[in-house]
Amino acid sequence: MENKSLIRILYVDDVQDNRDYFQFLLSDDKHQVEVAESAKQAIQMLLEDAFDVLITGVDMPVLNGYDLAKAVRSRGFDFPIIALAGETGVLDQNAINDYQINAFIQRPVNDARILLDINKAFKDFVNSSLM
Repeated sequence: MENKSLIRILYVDDVQDNRDYFQFLLSDDKHQVEVAESAKQAIQMLLEDAFDVLITGVDMPVLNGYDLAKAVRSRGFDFPIIALAGETGVLDQNAINDYQINAFIQRPVNDARILLDINKAFKDFVNSSLM
């Protein structure tokens, strides 16, 4: 049996069903998960508490996921950022590069794939930090 480290995750999405789903999925995988319904709320939570990973929906009103990544990086936060886009979400390769987004997941995908991608992004980030 693998001894997995607890990862503190902040999940950001304007859709309540998505927040509920990811909170359940990630908590069930033994991660500690907090949720935010907007980029503004996420930024406030990041200023008040420590997280290991930020997972954000791309298609949010006011500040989208790319804008959130930009704001997070401009404040000096250095942890993996994973962007999630819906079926119609647009992959913005420039934003991914410019704002150092570590992984991009296009929905729909199955639970196992989501967990694999999230855990891989975190492990890759930790390993690159050690070099």
